[in-house]
Amino acid sequence: MRHLALAALVSFALASALVAGCTDENGPSSGASGSGPSGSGSQAVSCSLTPTDEVRSSLGLPTLGDPTERAKVVDTVTVCDYADGANPTAVIVRYEVDVDADGWAATKKNFVDNGQAITPVPMLGDEAFYSQIGAMTKTTTLVAKKGSRNVTIVSIVELPKIEDLARKTLLRL
Repeated sequence: MRHLALAALVSFALASALVAGCTDENGPSSGASGSGPSGSGSQAVSCSLTPTDEVRSSLGLPTLGDPTERAKVVDTVTVCDYADGANPTAVIVRYEVDVDADGWAATKKNFVDNGQAITPVPMLGDEAFYSQIGAMTKTTTLVAKKGSRNVTIVSIVELPKIEDLARKTLLRL
């Protein structure tokens, strides 16, 4: 139980860092510039893109609750927390819209700069990678890109299960 609490704390800290990494004192960072040319702004992205039943079945977490959407820090980012019992962030799904090549590169660089190795995930979206942290309980973060949109999934379940959820989510982006 202690390992689950630690993993929840690490997951929350990582997801918070991902959200914080999208802004600076001047607003959104490169790659996060508001509505795209086709009107694909963040208004079209919500937690409903990853339904609770799908998250439960893909990740094997039958007691997962409905998502809570965090307050937006920037218009281009939506973060959804799925609680499981006492763990308010058992699963974190983060969407980012209007991401250009520089924004994607910055996302990858943020992981490396924080000492987290990234590993490519072939044949997932336009490009994808994952990172794992933790010794006893590994927290996996998978980031996948489709066009100008990213989805990030953070959880302590096995990578293949997170990949499955990412594939299903990418179909809706």
